[in-house]
Amino acid sequence: MDELIGLFPVPCAVFTYKNDIKEETKFIENLQYEKNNGDIQLKTADTFILRNKELEKISNFIKDSLKEYAVRVLATDQPIYVTQSWCNKNSKGAIHHRHSHPNSLVSGVFYIRIDDSAPILFHNTQNALVIEPIKHHEFNNQAYGLKMKSAELILFPSHLEHSVPENKSDMERISLSFNTFSDGILGKEKNLTYLNVKEVANVW
Repeated sequence: MDELIGLFPVPCAVFTYKNDIKEETKFIENLQYEKNNGDIQLKTADTFILRNKELEKISNFIKDSLKEYAVRVLATDQPIYVTQSWCNKNSKGAIHHRHSHPNSLVSGVFYIRIDDSAPILFHNTQNALVIEPIKHHEFNNQAYGLKMKSAELILFPSHLEHSVPENKSDMERISLSFNTFSDGILGKEKNLTYLNVKEVANVW
């Protein structure tokens, strides 16, 4: 073999929030929660959680992180906006099933309270057929686990499937998730993929 090239890497960006989150944690703990599609896991009844003034500092941090992601990863000057946001609670025995986030460009998770016993798992959906390897590496892995810390934010493409394994600890894990979109131009006219989000409603 003369060369081994990794094509189309999937970007996952981690940002660290430098401020204390004690007050925000208290606010999030006392919100109203409900079952998430029958799972043991709970999510907030409010699914636009970042609109609350109590989370303004974290919201601004997320906005700044999205700007950096847009410039450094997507190489665009188009803004990316949070469209929907909610909090999750995973008590002992709870899991977060494998899923992706439709109708979103970039998704993110900000960790309020977490331990390192159950990382977020990202799943490889590119291989339709799999030969069982004798050694795992970046070209044959079917899943990749990232151990996150409290007050860390991870951003990733919304189509990337992910899950969280069972919480086997006594600590209740809390995270804040969100989706995003842009109000700019998607695609190209020549490729027949053009979409101007700002104009589409006015044209028709």
